[in-house]
Amino acid sequence: MKRHGKLLGLTALVALALLCAPSRATADPELDKGETQRQLDNLRRQIGVLRGLADAESRATELELRQIKDRLDRIERSLARMSPPITRSASSFTPSDPLARRTTMRLSNRLPVTAYVTVNGVTHSVLPFGTFTLRNLPTGALTYEVSAAGYYARATATTTLVADEMLTVNINAPAVPIVGLPVVV
Repeated sequence: MKRHGKLLGLTALVALALLCAPSRATADPELDKGETQRQLDNLRRQIGVLRGLADAESRATELELRQIKDRLDRIERSLARMSPPITRSASSFTPSDPLARRTTMRLSNRLPVTAYVTVNGVTHSVLPFGTFTLRNLPTGALTYEVSAAGYYARATATTTLVADEMLTVNINAPAVPIVGLPVVV
C-alpha cells in the first residue's frame, strides 16, 4: 500500500511538472496542445489504475487483519478451555506430636536365635547377637513383648519413654530355662 501511494504521488508530481513546464517553441501550437492533452489523459489513467490498486490492497489488508483477529480469538478461547483457572491457597498446621518430643528404643539380642519384639502392636525381628534401633517413637507409655525360640514364649513389659532419651532392651537368656512351653514366632 505504501509503494502504490508513493507511485501515485510521483505520478502526480510528474503530471504537474509537465503541465507547468514551459512548452518548447514549435511551429504548430496546436500539436503541442494535443500532445500535452494526450499525456495528461495518460497520466489520469495511470492515477486511476494506481487508485484502484491502492483500494484493492486496502481491502485485502483489511480482510487479512479481520482473519488474523478471528484466528487469535479462536486460539484464546481454545487456551482458556485447556487450562483451568489457577487458584492459590495456603494453609498451616501444628503437629500434635512434634519430632522434638520423640525418643529412641534399642533392642539388643544376646541370644543365639532370632528374637521377636512387638512394640505397641508392631513386630520387629532382631538377629542373633544383633541390635535393632527404633527411632522417632512417641514419648509416654509403651508396651513391648519378647519371644525367642527355646527361651521366651511371650515375656511382656510396660515402661514409660522419656523425650530425648534412649531405652535399651537387652534380650538375655532367662536364669531358669523354660521347658515344655510352645514356641511362638
